[in-house]
Amino acid sequence: MLNDEGMHDGQVQSRVTARGGHGLVVWRCDHRRRGESAAGATATVPAAPAITAVKAAGLNSITVAFAAPGDDGGTRIVSYRATCTSTDGGVGGAHNASRSPIRVPSLTGNATYTCTVSANNAVGSGPASTPSLQGSCVRALRLRRASPR
Repeated sequence: MLNDEGMHDGQVQSRVTARGGHGLVVWRCDHRRRGESAAGATATVPAAPAITAVKAAGLNSITVAFAAPGDDGGTRIVSYRATCTSTDGGVGGAHNASRSPIRVPSLTGNATYTCTVSANNAVGSGPASTPSLQGSCVRALRLRRASPR
């Protein structure tokens, strides 16, 4: 017997029931719109990740390490975005990646930066992490060539 019932929020529940010699077997399939979790509740943006380390990473780059948020908003996190802002006039930058750490390139040499990370899922971008501490800001390093003697 096939029974289709219209459910609220655009969900359709399909139930197939079969009777046999070994008891009752029931299959269930829920169809959801994008942004809805398996429980039928509307998914939200993920919570903020937590920065665990910020380090200079070669020529004019910073690497931002972080822990994933405890709440993904009810749908899988698809990417993270690290944003680094200079506190003393350097050019800022941002970069996306699917996991930690994220390398943010093309920053100004000898400038100080504060960085944040946000998580993104199918619903959108979540809030930024707490900024890296001003006292632990990182200077992007520029290597200078030695002049010939």
